[in-house]
Amino acid sequence: MVKVDRQLDFSEVQTALADIESVSGELKPYGGLLQELFFQICPLIKSQRLQRGVLTSKQKPLPLAWMRVVWG
Repeated sequence: MVKVDRQLDFSEVQTALADIESVSGELKPYGGLLQELFFQICPLIKSQRLQRGVLTSKQKPLPLAWMRVVWG
C-alpha cells in the first residue's frame, strides 16, 4: 500500500488526471502500473473525503473516464 506523509489535496489529483488524459497515447505502455497506482490511491482519496464529509455513498472517489482513455 502507498504511504501518504501528508493530506491528499484533491485538486492535485485532478490535475494529475488531466495530465494523464493529455498524454494518454504515450502512457499506454505503462497502463498496468498506472492501473495499480490508481487502485491504491482511490481508497486513500475516498477515506480522506469521507473524513471531511464531502463524499456520499453514491459518489465515486475519482472519475473513471480517464481509464478508458489510457487503456482504451
